[in-house]
Amino acid sequence: MKNGKEVTIQTPKNGKEAKEGREINRDRDKEIKETKETTITTSMSNISNVGRRLSLGEDGRMKELLKKIKAIGKELTEMNEKQDAYQQIAQEQMAELKKEIKEELGTMKRDAEKMKEEIKQLQMKNTEREEKQTVTQTRMKTLEILNQKLTSRQENLEMREMEYQLRL
Repeated sequence: MKNGKEVTIQTPKNGKEAKEGREINRDRDKEIKETKETTITTSMSNISNVGRRLSLGEDGRMKELLKKIKAIGKELTEMNEKQDAYQQIAQEQMAELKKEIKEELGTMKRDAEKMKEEIKQLQMKNTEREEKQTVTQTRMKTLEILNQKLTSRQENLEMREMEYQLRL
């Protein structure tokens, strides 16, 4: 039973009955659509005519409809408040996270600057050490050359002394 009417569905036996069945279905769908539109129109007119005096049946339906609307409005308000609260919490967390990230980046930048300075100092020390090493190596070579010269002079002197002694 639909909308106060009894509906029976029969399978068509031939093409003519199938066509008639489709037409009946279209008519029935049209009636249902018109009934829905009438109900919506009636509800809308009831809402728009809140100020006028309604009959007892309409008044009860209107009160029930208004209660439902108020309940839905209250639920929406609660949902909005919860959403606002969650959004506020999320914003606070984001602000805190940004602050922490900025602090961490600042610390990392300071550490990087310190490391750069330490690297420069180490490079300077390394350069100084290399220069000292080069100077030391140069001195060592000079000393070796001088040592060789001294050794050869000493040998010459010893040979001269031996010659002198041989002559004597």
